[in-house]
This record gives sequence, C-alpha cells and structure tokens, in this order.
Amino acid sequence: MELNEREVYISRDGEGRAAIIERSDNLFCIYVHWIWPETGGRKTWVGDSTPLDILYEDKQPSQGIYGTVENARKEVWALLGSGGPPILASPPSGIPGPVRGTFPGKS
Repeated sequence: MELNEREVYISRDGEGRAAIIERSDNLFCIYVHWIWPETGGRKTWVGDSTPLDILYEDKQPSQGIYGTVENARKEVWALLGSGGPPILASPPSGIPGPVRGTFPGKS
C-alpha cells in the first residue's frame, strides 16, 4: 500500500509524532511514534530526518479509520494534545507537498 503523509504533528514536548496517512482507498489512518528520552537516543522529533521507509518499517497504524482529514485531525489532537495543541510539522521542511512512499508489508 502506498502511504501518503497528509499532515504530520509533533507533540508540544517533542516526544510524540503523529501522521495522518491517506490510504489508497482514500480513507485516512494515523501512525503514532514516541521517543522515550530515558533510552539515551534522539530527544525530539523536531528536525528529525529518519527516512520514511525506516520510520514505517514494521509499524501498524493506530486503531481507527477516518473518512476525512478533519476527523483524523481531531483524533491526533486527542492523542498528542495533553501539553496543549500539537504542532503542525507537515510537509516536512525541504519537501514540497505531501510526502509519498511505498512501504514494504503495507497492503
């Protein structure tokens, strides 16, 4: 399945990343990634340049399929919004328009 990141949000503390993905059937789902500072690795998603094929490798979407970006956006805000509204980080800097990629194992 080709995944199209329509909008990407970062939590206010920088530890959460949620992407609204447009599926090939024109519905939407959400992929959420978290960074745990105690692991000693990366500290924030701000400015992250992880290639999308690695970012989504072996990753499943959160439960829920949404008919509109607006409905998916409300869920993203609920998932990431404990410290205030999440920050819109899409499209990623330097990449015009939606980010597209084909990821192994997604069908």
